[in-house]
Amino acid sequence: MIHVFVGTIAEYIKVIPLLKQLEERGVPYDLIDTGQHRELLNKLQEELKIRSPDIIVAKRHRFPSLIWGIKWILEVSLQLIFPKRWIQSTVSNNTKSLGLIIGDSISTLFSLFLAKKAGLKVAYIEGGLRSYSYWHPFPEEFIRCYIPKKADIIFAASDIAYFNLIKRTRIRNPVINMKASLNLDTIKISMAYSKKIPLDFGHFILVVIRRWETLVNPFKIKRLIKLILFLASQQIPVVFIVYPHMEVKLKKIKCYDALQAHRNILVLPFMSYEKFIALLSNADCVLTDSGNIQEECYYLGIPCLVLRKCTERMMGLNKNVFIMKFNFHQILSFIKTLKQRDRKVKLPGISPSKIIIDSLKKFGYI
Repeated sequence: MIHVFVGTIAEYIKVIPLLKQLEERGVPYDLIDTGQHRELLNKLQEELKIRSPDIIVAKRHRFPSLIWGIKWILEVSLQLIFPKRWIQSTVSNNTKSLGLIIGDSISTLFSLFLAKKAGLKVAYIEGGLRSYSYWHPFPEEFIRCYIPKKADIIFAASDIAYFNLIKRTRIRNPVINMKASLNLDTIKISMAYSKKIPLDFGHFILVVIRRWETLVNPFKIKRLIKLILFLASQQIPVVFIVYPHMEVKLKKIKCYDALQAHRNILVLPFMSYEKFIALLSNADCVLTDSGNIQEECYYLGIPCLVLRKCTERMMGLNKNVFIMKFNFHQILSFIKTLKQRDRKVKLPGISPSKIIIDSLKKFGYI
């Protein structure tokens, strides 16, 4: 029996091809949701055609707020101390059972603890990513370093990640190099269904900011707003995707209405993944703090500026992906050179989700 642990939007998006592989091969599985992004995922599940979770670990709190986050952490922690019936049931039926976990979020860390509490072997997907800075981003870098030491099987998404696991971390358990992220399979599936989104802008810069380390930093938020307004003042159309937690923040500092009113800025809400990929595919350039969106830009050949000090994903770095922080004039200079840059879609024929399922079969888990 396979137990698939997810909790964040990014984790759900990445496991789509994995769940399809399990269903096509008739492999039974449980979908266990830790509840970290439960409020957003209700709608996303239907759009992604993912079945409802068999188990929701924590589901009583609404998104988004810091208080919600603390309550969610406490509720999941209590289940580790006082396990519910589903954990006890899993322990008694765990012969050749496996827990699949993915990512580097707090949800991923709790998934590891829950799986181990249930007596499961653990397969960690996309291990070996490193920014080589424990505090950028925090706590993700600590989680990336810790989980591979506790996992029984690890799947690396690149040669560099594989090297990190074998040589740097010196992992002794099996490590399989998938040569690509699960994002690759998800993009292929989504592109088959995505349609171009009609916009008033022929060309535009897409801005997607969703990391808590940005949201809780007043300086970064102010710089972000100034950057968007600066680009708009240079007659550069900006499409700004605003997640619910970002909307709350912008309204709190009374910037939301000003952004919506600007003629060169289009503010869009959280949308389905298929619509997002369609929008992403048509952007001239992307400004983001998300490692997953950085990966998507690499595969789609879209110039991407990562507004962080460093990144754990090396795909496309210094090719079509650049670390830029919040330097306005560097960003503007880069945007002015976009017409000179090649946009080559890189969708290799390999299938990471197929590699995972084939490997699990080889090790006797399915």
